[in-house]
Amino acid sequence: MACEIFVGDDSIHSHEIKYIESLREDLESLEEKYYILANLRIPSQVDFLVIKRDGIFIIELKYWMGKIIGPLNGNWKILSKNNIEKDMGVNPYHQIQNLYYELSNYLNKNKKKFLTAHACSQISFKDIKSLIVITPNLEPTSEIEEHPKIKVIGYPELKKILTREKSKNVFLKNDEIL
Repeated sequence: MACEIFVGDDSIHSHEIKYIESLREDLESLEEKYYILANLRIPSQVDFLVIKRDGIFIIELKYWMGKIIGPLNGNWKILSKNNIEKDMGVNPYHQIQNLYYELSNYLNKNKKKFLTAHACSQISFKDIKSLIVITPNLEPTSEIEEHPKIKVIGYPELKKILTREKSKNVFLKNDEIL
């Protein structure tokens, strides 16, 4: 089936382009249709939004190499091979949580603009899957506290998650997706 890509903001990083193309290639061979929206503004910037008939995924892409120390609260750090600690100045859990609420509220508020009346009564955008994707890989020795609603994965796991997981109460027809 097809995988369509839409880029919202032209200020896309070269590593993001690489992973958009890689993800498109991975999803092209599948039976289901996927839509990848990159650098979408809602008003905050979403790295990637992947939509399929029965799932919506917010993806925060981090190009980080080394052992990641990731608490639920506070900044995340990367420990290099030389044991040099670098404060990343950000907590991706907080980033993606804010994006989740922005997107969920936006879609629920505006669903009458893109869904049929029947679909509006059936669909709620409260179960959008939130993923923090570390590229090129998530270092196995990383120490990341587990969040109950947000997954942290390495890029190689992304295709498996996108194909297997679904969002509850999201059942979109192809003409309702975009």
